[in-house]
Amino acid sequence: MIKEHERVALSVDLPQYHLKAGDLGVVVMIHGDHDGYELELFSADGQTLDVVTVEARQVRPVTHRDVMRARTLESVVARTPAAAVSLVWALLAFAIVIAQGSGSAFIYFQF
Repeated sequence: MIKEHERVALSVDLPQYHLKAGDLGVVVMIHGDHDGYELELFSADGQTLDVVTVEARQVRPVTHRDVMRARTLESVVARTPAAAVSLVWALLAFAIVIAQGSGSAFIYFQF
């Protein structure tokens, strides 16, 4: 039985979150009588990528035979439909425009 704070691996792809079977996460909450779980998924450097809700059948405990793998954000974006990427860029541009307010604000980029 999977316990809270235990490492688990996804047993199915979760395309809505851009996650693949085999991706590793940690159980942060158990729903009901182990009907489902809240998982926190991390990047290789320990940054939280997402917290997702999964059904019990969608995860399995990690074993000594599991191997970590790396996928870059660029590879995930490359597989994302162009319309979705365009929408995100459009929303970001819109947010910058409306954040200008009275016109006395400006955006400062430091390189």
